[in-house]
Amino acid sequence: MTTPTPGWNALGNTAYNDAIPQWMIGRHLVSCIITPLVVTAAGTWSASTTVESLIGTLDAIEGPSPEFTDEMIQAIDNFYENYVPTGQSYTITLTEIQKSDSVFPNILPQVYQLTQSGTFYFGVAYKIGFDTWSMVGVFSGYKPAIGRGKTPAQLVLKMVDPGLYSSTVSYVNPFYTNDVGIIWDDEPLDGQPISFPS
Repeated sequence: MTTPTPGWNALGNTAYNDAIPQWMIGRHLVSCIITPLVVTAAGTWSASTTVESLIGTLDAIEGPSPEFTDEMIQAIDNFYENYVPTGQSYTITLTEIQKSDSVFPNILPQVYQLTQSGTFYFGVAYKIGFDTWSMVGVFSGYKPAIGRGKTPAQLVLKMVDPGLYSSTVSYVNPFYTNDVGIIWDDEPLDGQPISFPS
C-alpha cells in the first residue's frame, strides 16, 4: 500500500488538508458591540461614544443575512420568465439572554428605549474566530420573551445605504473581513467599512 505524501492525495495531483479542522463554535466569539448613531443635517453619521459589549449575554447572532428583491421582466412575445434583481438588503438579528444584574444591565432593552427618543440607527460589529462583520442598520423590531426558563430578547436591524462619499472610496454595508486574507475581492472601488467607535 502506497502512503500518500502529506498534503497530497494518492494520485499525487490534488492537494488536501490533512490537519484536523478547527470548526468555529459559539465560544469562538471574540467580541460583539453595538453603538447608537445619529444622522446629522449634512447626512453624515455622528457616532455616540457609548459602546456596549454583548459578550457574555448573547444567545445568538443571525446575519447579516442577505435578501434580494427581483422583478420578472420579459418581452410580451417571450414565453420564458426572466427575473431581474432590483434590490439587495441585509438583516442582522441579535438575541440577548436577559438577566437581573444591577452592575451589568441588559443592553437590548436600552437600545429599544433609545428608539423612543428618536435614535433609530445603530452600528454593530462582531468577530468570531478570524472573521469580522460590521453593519450599520436601522431599528426594525424588538421582541422580548418571558418564559419558565431562559428569557431572551431579540433585536432586528435592517441595512441602510451608506452612499458613495468620493470617487475612490465606496462604503460597504455590511462589511466583512478576516485576519487571514480575502479570497474574492468584489467590492466596488476601494470598499471600506462605515467607521464607528469600537
